[in-house]
Amino acid sequence: MNQGPGSVHVLVCSPLIALMKDQTKKMSRISHLNVGYKGESVHMDEKIKRGDIDLIYASPETLVGEPEWRTAFQGLNVTLIVVDEFHTIYTWSFGTSCTSAVYDGKW
Repeated sequence: MNQGPGSVHVLVCSPLIALMKDQTKKMSRISHLNVGYKGESVHMDEKIKRGDIDLIYASPETLVGEPEWRTAFQGLNVTLIVVDEFHTIYTWSFGTSCTSAVYDGKW
């Protein structure tokens, strides 16, 4: 994928680091696709914030619970949000603030 203002980013919300590691390993085999997950390394986190990563994996806690990262993701041209392990959403222990943030269109 291309970088810059016209580039697109896919954000994958995944509840487990092990899943993120496995998926990024598999997806990184696709040429010209920059893949990484938030928390992989300081360097990777910087690349994500700069918009250098096309396929970004992050935890629900990061997406909803960390204002700095929520702002960073909102600054990217995220064209698709994928929720991995969707059936586990009801177990996320954010209370109503998570539900409100998602359903109110804040994310």
